[in-house]
Amino acid sequence: MKVLVHLRPGEGDFYLQLLKMAFPDAETLTISDEKNKADIWIGNYIYKEGNQLGFFKREIEDEIITRCRYLRNIDKSLARNLVNRLAVGLDNLFITTKIDFVLGGMIDCYTQDVLERIVLKHKKTYVSFVGHFINGYARITSRGELNNIPRIVNDTEVEAALNQLLSDNYAPKFKLNRKKSIRDMLIIYGREYIKKYIYFPAKKLINWDFLNYHYNTVIQKGIVKNLFIRNSIEKYYKYENSLDYIDLNKSVYMPLHFIPEATIDYWADNAQFAYQEDTIINIINNTPQEINIIIKEHPAMYLRRNISFYKKISDYKNVIIIHPYESSNKILNRVDSIAVFTGSVGVEALLRQKRVLTFTSNYYSDLHPNIHKISELNEETINKEIISYPNKLFLKDLLQGLFISKFYNDKSMFLSDMAKMSETLKIYVEYVLSNNVG
Repeated sequence: MKVLVHLRPGEGDFYLQLLKMAFPDAETLTISDEKNKADIWIGNYIYKEGNQLGFFKREIEDEIITRCRYLRNIDKSLARNLVNRLAVGLDNLFITTKIDFVLGGMIDCYTQDVLERIVLKHKKTYVSFVGHFINGYARITSRGELNNIPRIVNDTEVEAALNQLLSDNYAPKFKLNRKKSIRDMLIIYGREYIKKYIYFPAKKLINWDFLNYHYNTVIQKGIVKNLFIRNSIEKYYKYENSLDYIDLNKSVYMPLHFIPEATIDYWADNAQFAYQEDTIINIINNTPQEINIIIKEHPAMYLRRNISFYKKISDYKNVIIIHPYESSNKILNRVDSIAVFTGSVGVEALLRQKRVLTFTSNYYSDLHPNIHKISELNEETINKEIISYPNKLFLKDLLQGLFISKFYNDKSMFLSDMAKMSETLKIYVEYVLSNNVG
């Protein structure tokens, strides 16, 4: 067996170690965006001279560019060249080298995006992992899809997960608060500032690598300024008791996502959803004024979003902006229609027998009769029938695509349960290869 392992900056050799634990006799070939870090340097492809446009259709090029935070902020012609040069190089690699499957981080940049498209072109499988909001679980995915894992999900496991999710005190392990958010925000901003203006410019010169997406990070603007206008931002936030004064039968609860984030950039059907704020404003514009839209800011976005967005949406009389640290469960208990893209709130809503309206297919949208893919909010969509459906049946189907394990998709990833992950990787890959799945 020969496996191509993508070594992404910041992840070290985590996936290489994981592979060796699962398949100690496997032949490995590594690839990385960083020079001198793997057998293959992606720079050998993207710096190749000559016009290689045309590998992808123009609409595919546009999608790849739109989804990548780096590419959508550079010259369009350069972006097209980078995408096609990389595709040609990777395609030749798969033509000349027998590769059984690819292992790497969850897709979150154009190099991984193009790699996975080439993997699928050659009828192979891209395998990665992501954590899950059900505490103690992880899953195998590349673009957020749910991949069933050949394991037995028994009633005891379903009951335990259900009790956890329906508990009044339930909160994911990554729950945030004001103090932690501000501290983390300053630490992250400071680190990113040093990287952008000191570390990465030095790396570009040392490696003579000026087009590496990782060295061209885009810093979210206005973060430090927001600390000084905190009170001005807070005035746009309302609390759960503000719902006492509106018609909840004509209301939709819509939680926002953290940005930038792979769940929006790479998990949504529509690449344009990567522009989340524009998407939300378009949804509001297309919603009848008699329908109230209850928008809750993501806890991790506290003081991170530009105040101009709040100003724009607060001008709509049918929009209420709920404070990011207000309890989501309180709102779920009061509103029957929940609008989502993906994320935990949709699952929690379905378990509470709510109507879930999604603007994109997601990993649980085929598992429950009360989730409906829609293009807009209107009287018809917010009044779709709510069907009685067993929570245990829904959760069992969901858990079939999860497995019990700790997984940290950040600098703490080596604290993950690598033994359990490698065991699941072995089971899943052998299942895929033996059944020609994927």
